[in-house]
Amino acid sequence: MNRNRKRVMAGAMAVVMTAGAVGVYEYQSPESTVMAEEETKEALKDAANMVLEGNEDTKSKEGAENTESIFKEESVYVKADPDGKVSNTTVTEWIKNPENGEFADTSNLKDIKNIKGEEEYTKGSKEDLKWKSEGNDIYYQGTTDEKLPVDVNISYKLNGKDVKAEDLAGKNGKVEIHIDYENHAKENVEIDGENVEMYTPFTMVTAMMLPTDEYTNVTIDNGKIMSDADKNIVVGLGFPGLTENLKLEDVDVDIPESVTITADVKDASVSPTITMASAELMNEFNLSDVEDFDSLEDSIHELEDASAKLEDGSKEASDGAKELADGSKEAASGAKELADGSRTLADGVNELNSKSGELTDGVNKVTEGVYAYTDGVSGLYEGSIAVADGASQLKDGAAALNAGMQQAAAGAGTLGAGAGELYNGMQTAGAGLEAVSQGLEAAYQGLVGAGSGIGGVNISLPAAAVDMSGIEAALNAQGVPEDKIAEIEAALQSQLTASMSAMEQEVNRQVNEQIGNQAAARANSMQTLAGGIAQANAGVEAVESQLLNGGALSNGALELQGGANNLAGMLGQGDGSAQTLGSGAAVLAAGTENLANGTGSLKAGAEQLYKNSEPLINGMNSLKDGGKKLAQGVNQLSEGANKLSTGAGTLASGNQQLADGAGTLADGNQQLADGMSEFKTSGIDKLTDVFDNDIQSVKSRIDAMSELGKNYKSFAGIKEGMNGSTKFIIETEGIE
Repeated sequence: MNRNRKRVMAGAMAVVMTAGAVGVYEYQSPESTVMAEEETKEALKDAANMVLEGNEDTKSKEGAENTESIFKEESVYVKADPDGKVSNTTVTEWIKNPENGEFADTSNLKDIKNIKGEEEYTKGSKEDLKWKSEGNDIYYQGTTDEKLPVDVNISYKLNGKDVKAEDLAGKNGKVEIHIDYENHAKENVEIDGENVEMYTPFTMVTAMMLPTDEYTNVTIDNGKIMSDADKNIVVGLGFPGLTENLKLEDVDVDIPESVTITADVKDASVSPTITMASAELMNEFNLSDVEDFDSLEDSIHELEDASAKLEDGSKEASDGAKELADGSKEAASGAKELADGSRTLADGVNELNSKSGELTDGVNKVTEGVYAYTDGVSGLYEGSIAVADGASQLKDGAAALNAGMQQAAAGAGTLGAGAGELYNGMQTAGAGLEAVSQGLEAAYQGLVGAGSGIGGVNISLPAAAVDMSGIEAALNAQGVPEDKIAEIEAALQSQLTASMSAMEQEVNRQVNEQIGNQAAARANSMQTLAGGIAQANAGVEAVESQLLNGGALSNGALELQGGANNLAGMLGQGDGSAQTLGSGAAVLAAGTENLANGTGSLKAGAEQLYKNSEPLINGMNSLKDGGKKLAQGVNQLSEGANKLSTGAGTLASGNQQLADGAGTLADGNQQLADGMSEFKTSGIDKLTDVFDNDIQSVKSRIDAMSELGKNYKSFAGIKEGMNGSTKFIIETEGIE
C-alpha cells in the first residue's frame, strides 16, 4: 500500500474512531463545590466510562437477551503511582444468566471470593473452576500479578523542564502533562495468506480533574475539556498500536497514541487520573456490510471519470469566461466611442439650436425689409398713376396748344407749373425707389443669413468587428468542421457589418429628416421670395433709370419745363413771333410725346411691381412660419441628441461594469478550475489509487484487527465458548 492509500485509510479510521469516542459525553457538575477524593475518582471514572459504555452496553445486552447463554463481564481495577507504575490489580467478574446446578468457569485470579452471594466454587486442574448456582448471577473478585496488556505512563514538565510529580506540587508556572499509552497485546494473525503480528486494538480514555483556581488556560491535543466554574475535567483519547496495525509508521498521519495537556499553574496540585481501556470500540468497525466491492470499485472509477470531465469543464468555463471578459472589454471600448460620438452630435445640435435664434432674427429682418419694399412699391404705384394722369393731361394740353395759339400763354404758364410739379414728383418717386432698393437689399441679406443656418448632419458610427477566436475555440470544442466554422464566422461578421450600416443610415435619416422636414417649407418660400425680389429689382432698376437725373423721364421733364418757360417768356414778350412760337410748340410736342411714353412704361412697371409684391408677402409669411417650425424642430432634435448622449454614456458605463464583472467571473472560474484540478489530483485520484489495487488488503487488515478486538473477552480468563467482555480501570494517585 503506497503512502497516499495509507493516508486515506488512516484518516478514515481516525475519523470513525474519534467520532465514536470523543464528543459523546457530557459532564454534569455535582452540587458540592468541594469533592472528596472518592467522589473525585468516581466523577473521573464516570467521565471516562461514558466514552466506552455504548459498546459495552451493546455486548451486555446481547448476552442478556440470550437467556440460554452465559455472559462474563470483567472489570480490571488497577492502582498506580502518579507516574502510572502499577502497584496492585483487582479483578471483578460478573457472570450473568448462569444455569441451575454446576457450570464451568476459568480464572487465573488469586484469593477468589464471592462478593454478593452464597454460591461456592470448586477449583479444578490449572485455572478451571466449577460454580454451583441456583440460576442467580454470580459476582466474584480476586487479585493478579499478571502484566497488563496496556500501560499508562505519565510525565510532567514545569517551565519546559522535566519534573517529578511530587516536585510539581505547590509550584507556579507553565506545566505540561504528557500521558503515553503503551500496548503490549500482540498476536499473530493471517492476512491474505501471510502471518502478520498485530496489536489488539485497545481504545484508551483518560480523565483528569484540574481545579480552576490552580489551572488556567488549559489545552489538550487529543481530547476534550469540560468546564464549570470551579473545575476542569480533561478527557484524553489514544489508540496505541493502531498506527503499526495499519502500517503507517512512515506516513505523516495523526492517529493519537498519547495525550498532552498544558496549563498555567499556581500553587499546583497533582490530581489523580482515571484511565479506561477496552478493545470493544474496534469491534463495531468492520466492513461486513459492504458486500460488493466490485460495484464499489466501479463507482470509484465512475467518480474518477466524472471528476475528470468536471475538471475539463471547469477549464473550458475558465477559458470561456476569459473570452467573455476580453469581448466585454472590446464592447466597453466601442460603447465609449459611441458615447463620444453622441456627445459630439449633441454638441453640434445644441450649437445649431443656439443659432436658431439668429435664424429667426434674420427671417424677421427679411420680413421687415419685404414689408418696407411692399410699402414703397405701393407708393410708387400710386405715384405712377398720378404721373400717368399728369402726362396724359400734358399731352392733351400740348395738343390744345398746337390747336389754338390763343390759349398758348395760359397753357404755357400752366405747362411750366405742371412741368415743375412733374419734376418734383419724379424726385419723390426716385426717393421712394431708393427706399425700395434698400429694403430689397435687406431682404436679400436676410435670406443669405437664413440660408447659412441650414445644413445636413452626417454621423459616422465606428466600424464593428467580432473577435472570432473565442467562437472558433468553442466550435472546435464541439467538433464543428473548419469550413463550417469559416462560414459561421463570415455570416456573423456580415450580419454585424450590415447591422452597424443600417444603424448608421437610420441615425442619419432620422437626424436629417428632422432638419429636412422643417427646412423644406422654408426653402420653397425663400425660392419664391428670391424670384419676387429679382423681379422687383429689375423693375426698380428700370424705373429708377428713367426717374433719376440723366434718365429719359427726368430729362423730358426738364426739357418740358425749359420749353414751357421759354414759351411763357416768349409769349410774355408779345413780339408776335410765330416762328419762335412754332419752334417752341414743336419742342413741346416732342417732349410731351416722350413724357407720355415714359409715363406709360412707369405705370406698367409700377403695376407689375405691385402685382408681384403679393406672392412676395405670402412667401415671406410662409418663411416666417417655417422659421418658427424649424426652430421648434431643431429644439426637439437637440433634446433627442442629448438623450442619445446620456443613453450612450449609460451604455458605456454598463459595458464597463460588464467588463469588470466578466473579469471577476474569469478570475473566479480560473480559481474554480485550479481548485477542481487540485481536488481531482489530491482527492479523487488518490482515492482511486486506494481502491485500485489494495482494497482487499486494507479490508483484510481491518477485519483482522476487528476480530482481535472481538476475541479479547477477558484478562483473567474465560471458558471456551463463553461470551464476555473486559475493560480496564487504571487509577493513578494524586499529590496535594
